[in-house]
Amino acid sequence: MKTIRKKVHITGVVQGIGFRPFVYRMAMARGVRGFVFNCAQGVFIEAESDEAAVAGFISDLKTKAPPGAVIRSLRAELIPLAGEREFKITASRTGGENSAAIPADMAMCDACRRDIKDPANRRYRYPFTNCTNCGPRFTIVRRLPYDRPHTVMDKFALCPACAAEYQNPADRRFHAQPNACPDCGPRAQYISGGNRVCAIAALRQAAQALADGKIIAVKSLGGFHLACQASNDAAVALLRARKNRPDKPFALMFPSLKAVKKHCRVSENEQAALLSSAAPAVTLKRITAAYPAAAPGLDTFAVMLPFTPLHELLFDCRAGLGLTGPLVMTSANRGGEPVLYEDETLCARLPGVFDALLTHNRDIHNPCDDSVVYETGGRIVPLRRARGYVPAGVKLPGAGSVMACGAQQKNTFCITRGDEAVLSQHIGDMDGLEAERFFLSSYEKLKALLSAEPELFARDLHPGYAAYALCRRLAAGREIIDVQHHHAHIASVMAEHGLKEPVIGAAFDGTGLGTDGAVWGGEFLVCRGGSFERAGALERTRLPGGDAAVRAPWRAALAWTGVEHGIFSAVPVEEFEAVSAMLESGFNSPLSSSMGRLFDAAAFLAGGPAEVSYEGQAAMEFEALASAGNGRCAVMPAFGIEETENFVTVSPGAALAEIAAIRQETRGALPVQLRREIACAFHHRVAQAATEAVELIARRTGIRTVALSGGVFQNRLLLGHTARLLKERGLHVYCNHAVPANDGGLSLGQAAVAAWKT
Repeated sequence: MKTIRKKVHITGVVQGIGFRPFVYRMAMARGVRGFVFNCAQGVFIEAESDEAAVAGFISDLKTKAPPGAVIRSLRAELIPLAGEREFKITASRTGGENSAAIPADMAMCDACRRDIKDPANRRYRYPFTNCTNCGPRFTIVRRLPYDRPHTVMDKFALCPACAAEYQNPADRRFHAQPNACPDCGPRAQYISGGNRVCAIAALRQAAQALADGKIIAVKSLGGFHLACQASNDAAVALLRARKNRPDKPFALMFPSLKAVKKHCRVSENEQAALLSSAAPAVTLKRITAAYPAAAPGLDTFAVMLPFTPLHELLFDCRAGLGLTGPLVMTSANRGGEPVLYEDETLCARLPGVFDALLTHNRDIHNPCDDSVVYETGGRIVPLRRARGYVPAGVKLPGAGSVMACGAQQKNTFCITRGDEAVLSQHIGDMDGLEAERFFLSSYEKLKALLSAEPELFARDLHPGYAAYALCRRLAAGREIIDVQHHHAHIASVMAEHGLKEPVIGAAFDGTGLGTDGAVWGGEFLVCRGGSFERAGALERTRLPGGDAAVRAPWRAALAWTGVEHGIFSAVPVEEFEAVSAMLESGFNSPLSSSMGRLFDAAAFLAGGPAEVSYEGQAAMEFEALASAGNGRCAVMPAFGIEETENFVTVSPGAALAEIAAIRQETRGALPVQLRREIACAFHHRVAQAATEAVELIARRTGIRTVALSGGVFQNRLLLGHTARLLKERGLHVYCNHAVPANDGGLSLGQAAVAAWKT
């Protein structure tokens, strides 16, 4: 059979996941000669053998790629024969335009888990064990190609045993860049009161401190966690007090999937997410009353499994003390700020918050908070997209070179290159200097990794957003495109799904500045790529105190109902009267169509909190009630739907008045079952109103494609009801799947709009 030689260029996530060793094994199996190397453009191969062997080899590359690999393109062309006798992995090459994809961090694999549990293995109880199938990637890489000298591991010289593994094609640590062992790699250290212990003793000391009710700062892949015993209510309460986080839920790390299933309902998709290489925190329904202090008022836990050897060994040490069950494992930061990742900064920013420190000397170059996901509509979607997912890109044909600066809350930014949009890790709320520093540092690092120099910049319309001013500084005279907040939400869905046709978008969130200068948040938009028209909205009402209404749901309830002080008894009379006067005069009470504030109002009227400690708390607790309810919509008036001059207005006043009337009739706290029925019925009414409004717009425009986005659509019950009703009307429904529906996905929409406008 004829001998041929082909040059193969592969792009995508093909570095840092054992792709070259995989190529080597496939070549050996097929008797193919030649070589493979990494470069800034991906992976290049030259393969020589008979025609059938080369064809089979190329087919294997496509169909048998290792876990974590994502092949975006594979191009092969015939070249002259070279007559080689073997196949080699050759040194990486530098130069040329950087188009290689950056690998995300990967959770510990089962083989490495067995290694650290085996007393006969030289990595027994070594907390930094990894191989080509797992371990740090994005968090340690400085530049591409992804080779050890280009990572923070360059300061750890491989010992002879690790070097032999690294050079052995038959070993699963062949070319594993973070490869290390107790003799040559990073070391764990436990620090408490000036005392320091290292290695496995550090984890034993940390486990004992947790057993004693202490709060420990634990250095993970992308930053620090604050950990305590979840079953110790006093320790959890102390952590809440020290972190000034009275109600917001804490993530829990369980020792095993079996332990998770004792307390949570776990679907096949949720189990797959928990066990995936991304290892996010997965929001699961609770089935027991255990650990109530972790997520007060909610029917869910955000659950993680140990995703590094250090976490696994910490649980083993706890088990040695007779302790089982989960640990609280929450990000080490001040509320809304970026995760902390350096020992010195941690101690400076959180003095007195933790009692001891479990750290290590493997640096974190690209800090990355935990990802949080949940299942809806049979798919896993992100609430917060960070470790394990970043920096995987989203295909955006013709995007060019754009930098989109994101939102004020839950900020991410987005850099495009060619046909790909790459979102940053979760930055957080852009309210302070630390967030700004983190934003700028992350931007420079990601820009360098992508070898990108943006030519076009995009930002939100709101001049009060920190990212608005940062965008001007970064653009340095280059073109800036202002993108309306809710247009960006819908554009993020269009970009994800490659939708080129016009769509009707329902963008439901807290607040966003409209093109008319008003506060929007319950919008129906007709979007045509880079342009949109506002086709409908929730009826406007005033927000007394503006942003103050976010933390005081009673204010929105008062604006909607105007009832007397009776059901507002939790509010001081003087404050109630002052806010009533603001509403009457309109002083500091902007008009708003916010769907988020509508849910807050309904939650309060149904017996929810008058004030909250984090945004969305009232609505999240309201959703938990609705999920347990069996509300009959017949007892609650439908929302009003009115179309005038090609604009649809949704009016919830009658439904809210009915809830207020029920509250007044009870003359006290509503029975829990009644609260559940009200919450369930209200969710149904919102979904029905959204469907009717969209259908009116569809009839007028002829558009049958619908996009749902915005933070309110993180409500699984509402999203499920709305999508189902729309589909029953024959409409094609799309939602966010790759990026969050909340403001964490806004930068993708901004980048898409900017690209489409040019």
